[in-house]
Amino acid sequence: MSRKEWLVNADRNSCFYHQSVKTRKPRSKIIKLKDSAGVRVEEPTQIDECSLMTFLLDSNQLKLLQAIHDSKIKEGVFQMDKFKAPGLDEFGASFLQDYSPIVEEEICTAVISSFEEGKLLKQIYHTLIALILKVSNPIAYYLQDYLQNNC
Repeated sequence: MSRKEWLVNADRNSCFYHQSVKTRKPRSKIIKLKDSAGVRVEEPTQIDECSLMTFLLDSNQLKLLQAIHDSKIKEGVFQMDKFKAPGLDEFGASFLQDYSPIVEEEICTAVISSFEEGKLLKQIYHTLIALILKVSNPIAYYLQDYLQNNC
């Protein structure tokens, strides 16, 4: 594939684009890692745990264990830029801010329950995290070989 073809067709919702994504997906999957002690990790649950320990600092872990209140949720909603990055449901922060009196209670309940249960509701916004490999063709990956990119 030529650079010109990529530049012209890569961002379009075309057959070319979808075929490129299908081709890249298997190469992008993390199937094994080495943890900070150099031990090889291959089970999906172990890979998840290793990833969390690498990217989540101790101070942030403690913050995640603190109780969350409606006032903090509202504060977070109103700190968001109204027109940036709509969620996967195509609603941006402007919807939450403009209709706060109507949706406030449901949003607060959903956020608090996700913290208490440790699960995010599929119906609310998702954050996609992409790890971009910094080295080519590694045999066993270290998480430090990835750049974290939050989408």
